[in-house]
Amino acid sequence: MASTPINLGPEESQIWDAEFVELTSAFSDDQQGERIRAVFERSRNLIRGAAAIAKAEFRGSSFGGIDTQGGFGWQLLRPQHLRRLTTDAGVVNTDWKRTVAAPGWNYYVGTATAFNQINRRALVILLGIVNHDPSPKSVAMQLQIAGITYPVWDYYNAMKLEGGIRTWSFPKPKVIPALEQLKIQLFDHATGSDEPEILGVTYAEAGYLQLQAPALESP
Repeated sequence: MASTPINLGPEESQIWDAEFVELTSAFSDDQQGERIRAVFERSRNLIRGAAAIAKAEFRGSSFGGIDTQGGFGWQLLRPQHLRRLTTDAGVVNTDWKRTVAAPGWNYYVGTATAFNQINRRALVILLGIVNHDPSPKSVAMQLQIAGITYPVWDYYNAMKLEGGIRTWSFPKPKVIPALEQLKIQLFDHATGSDEPEILGVTYAEAGYLQLQAPALESP
């Protein structure tokens, strides 16, 4: 049974409000960067609400922000928070790159026989996708989370017709608590190299955020 959310206290809220813009400071001020930041701004309230869920998951520990040394904090979603190394061609969990071997539906997170499972010390929020490859291969996505298969999300226009601003915001972002399982399939219209970054936020215990090679749970 899910824990009852615990709202951030006044000092924690002050940290959260002050750091929200800093969280996305990695993105430049050019048109592409502004489009990416807009994905986060659109879901500000959801990200804020998820902090209360995370605080409950982490047994009421204090929110210390980006540089937390104890309790829990947050950072941009990293590939290792969702992906694991497998024997599949082109799968590398240290970045978002992939190699598409055949057009059609292909697994990006998880496999046909196994889910990926969020670490017990983390909570992740999926907000959208940006493709860094000059010629994006995927044009649609389908999520499977906690036993639920969601309808297909099509983003053909965002990937093909926006003059290089290959960014798309999920109609309904997803909060995935610790230990929940997920798969992500992408529909690819062509083969070759691809680099679809999942945009999101990770709330996690300080020790997990500090790991250079964070791991998923065993499915």
